[in-house]
Amino acid sequence: MTIRRIRYGLAVCLTAAAVAVPRLCAWAAVSPLVSWDQDNKEGQAGVTVQLLKRNDIAGGVSALQVAFQLEPQGEDKELEVSFVFDSGIQKNEDITVQDAVYDSQEMVLTVFMAGNGTVLRGGEPQKLGTVMVESAKQVKIYAKEAKIAGDGQKKDIDLGDQENDNSFTIRETGGSAEPDPAPVRRPSRGGGSGGGGSSSMGTYREPVATASETAGSWEWTGTVWKFKLGTGSYARDIWIYVKGLWYHMDQSGNMNTGWYQAQDGCWYYLTETGAMKTGWIQLNGIWYHLRDYNGKMNTGWLLSGDNWFYMDASGAMTTGWQLVNDKWYYLNPVEPVPVKVLNPETGQTEDSVAGQRVHGAMYAGETTPDGYQVDEQGARVEP
Repeated sequence: MTIRRIRYGLAVCLTAAAVAVPRLCAWAAVSPLVSWDQDNKEGQAGVTVQLLKRNDIAGGVSALQVAFQLEPQGEDKELEVSFVFDSGIQKNEDITVQDAVYDSQEMVLTVFMAGNGTVLRGGEPQKLGTVMVESAKQVKIYAKEAKIAGDGQKKDIDLGDQENDNSFTIRETGGSAEPDPAPVRRPSRGGGSGGGGSSSMGTYREPVATASETAGSWEWTGTVWKFKLGTGSYARDIWIYVKGLWYHMDQSGNMNTGWYQAQDGCWYYLTETGAMKTGWIQLNGIWYHLRDYNGKMNTGWLLSGDNWFYMDASGAMTTGWQLVNDKWYYLNPVEPVPVKVLNPETGQTEDSVAGQRVHGAMYAGETTPDGYQVDEQGARVEP
């Protein structure tokens, strides 16, 4: 879900910070270090912020605002962008304001946190959180501007040339209009995305990558399950995260099962126990794929493992010839047939499908079983 909560959200947060720190005043220059997690999964950019000691505010930084510029490496400028604060920040009761706003026109994500105490200390690295981006192409990101406040001061931060000296490239998440040229070998996606923020009780507008446990307990009414929050009220029309699993509670507070469509039109699948599914699932003989990092059902092109698949508008995996954007593609309609092989390590005979094409996988740079040539992108070469 793209963050577009309220355009005046940060202004409200700044006001809240001013109440918590009533002596905020003029901005001055200071230099922070913004570092990027080099082990990010596809579609993610982990951010750590560290102020130099000499630039710290004597009484401690009680408010931090950082704006990040996003630059897609392609023509598609429609990005789904969200931000998940680090779990240490989410669990810190002294950090009372946590907000993020994405300007889709300027492609700028602004992150803000503030509290009654110190939220950032000079010389100490602080994991800020993770930027989540859904894009068919790589996206360059860098810190554009930053500000800190506290102890009667406000300071602009001199970031220097972050665009050229300290940018990070977020890897694409798939979902392109057509397969990339010569699909490359790489592992399937995993880990997080999502966004939309959370409340202090751990309730969410949609599943996120780094979630804190939702405080509360399950209650059985005799017909349905409900979840009573730590506040005493029931979770309604919201996602909750319990013991490593995601659940959705409807407007009446009842636990959802089966297919569930969110207000943004995205579909999720919840098992009989209510737990959200991810990855490949087969229902009534039809294959669907639910994003590994947030459970949303995929449609259109999907890169999973080493292969491209095409999911129709209903989310169903297609096979055979498919016409996509005026081009024909061939998706393997044959399911692998296990054959008996001898495992030299165990000396036992086992079933194996090794060497057989994956069901639904796109043909590329070869001849299809019915004699047509397809190029490296999988499109049929017309005579």
